[in-house]
Amino acid sequence: SEFGFPEALALAQDGTIYVADTDNHAIRKIKNGQVTTISDDDWYYPKGIQVSGNFAYVSDTGHDKIKKINLTTNAVTTIAQDLNSPTKMVKCGDMIYFANTGQMRILQLDLNTLDVTTIATGFLNIGGLAVMEDTMYVVDGDGLFDYIREVNLDTGNYDVIAEDPHMETLNNASGITLFDNNLFVANKG
Repeated sequence: SEFGFPEALALAQDGTIYVADTDNHAIRKIKNGQVTTISDDDWYYPKGIQVSGNFAYVSDTGHDKIKKINLTTNAVTTIAQDLNSPTKMVKCGDMIYFANTGQMRILQLDLNTLDVTTIATGFLNIGGLAVMEDTMYVVDGDGLFDYIREVNLDTGNYDVIAEDPHMETLNNASGITLFDNNLFVANKG
């Protein structure tokens, strides 16, 4: 299979990989070396995906929506709309946090009530999100000024915990993850 600039991957507990195949406007599944399209919904530049249990949550960026896919039936439901270019996302408990890049904000979607609220504002270009307990780590920058910010999820306040004024270690970061109490950042630059 040929992918078109996929911007997000999610790993299910059974080892299946789900792909937001961005420029092909599709959601794909890789299992046992086989690639299949799992949804024939009308996707338009999906750029974020998270898997939890029997569901995948997808940022349908071009349609300004967050959608949920039932991975058993492949049925698609819109769970948030009228957003502004939602992209990178992370799920923590019953909350999905995502970058609303058209406004350079981080929003929270409560999966129980489907309420969307603003968590933090004032970013340059959000490249990725990671959450541990009540703290979110955000890769933010424009290739010239790049930062890792630590956001308090209760207050929305944030501090810079790493920056790179020389474009050597943080440069157009496109992802961040936590593993074994360490932050790992993917840099496009």
